[in-house]
Order: sequence, then structure tokens, then C-alpha cells
Amino acid sequence: MSLCAQSHAQEAVVCTGGNANGSSGSISFSVGQIADDAHFDSDGSLSEGVQQAYPDLTTTVHSKAPAEAAQVFPTATNDKFNLVLPAGVGVWSVQLYDPHGRLARKSVLPEGIHVLSLQPFAEGHYKLRIEHGNGPIQTFSLIRIANR
Repeated sequence: MSLCAQSHAQEAVVCTGGNANGSSGSISFSVGQIADDAHFDSDGSLSEGVQQAYPDLTTTVHSKAPAEAAQVFPTATNDKFNLVLPAGVGVWSVQLYDPHGRLARKSVLPEGIHVLSLQPFAEGHYKLRIEHGNGPIQTFSLIRIANR
């Protein structure tokens, strides 16, 4: 009995990619993968493996929001992120929802800059909802990445 199978050592679903050829050699590249290893020298750097870009994922809900919007950065973190709540409003209600849509944490915070942590939570995609008064003002997407 004979069994044949085809195998690919390195394969991933990516946004885009391609091949480049030149007089000094060739290279294959892909965009949308997580980095596995990096090399640096005086000519530049090279990241091997899978690389993933994290966009600024912000959803705004139209309501009677203050003139200046809240800010969250970075949106991908393995621990801390900054939350900037605009002045002139007083206190804000801040809710963090886990990847399953369950309320994970709820806080009431004053205006200003706050350093918050995702450290106690598992890796995944979280929603941070900012409210004041009658309802939601903004919702931000946060990605909790693994510690390396």
C-alpha cells in the first residue's frame, strides 16, 4: 500500500506578498504575518517569520459628545495602554468587554490621562466603551497580545 501526501513547510494566509529578483539575489515577501525573529546590521533590519500590522481600530458612536474625543493608545499591547478622557465633562464611565462580549471590567474615571492594564486578561480582541451622561460616546478596539 502506498500513501502520498503533499506538504508545505511554510504556509500562511496573508494580505499580500510577492517575489523580487535583482542582480544580487532574490527575495520572497508577505505582508500580514507575525514576526518570529529579527536581524539588525548597519544596512538595515530583517524580520523573519510571520508579521502582523495592528491598525488603529476606533468606532465612534454619534451622540452629544464633547468637542474633543477620547483617545486610546497603543491599541495592541501585552500590558498597559493610555486612555485620555477630555476635560470639561467631569466623570466618565469606562467598560471593558472581553472577546466573548462579556463585561470584564467597569470603572468610573475623571477627565485626564489614565494608564490602564490588560495584564490580568487573556490574549484576544477587547472592546473599550467610553460613556458619559445618556449613552456611549466612543468604542475602541484593543488587542491583548502575548508576552514575549
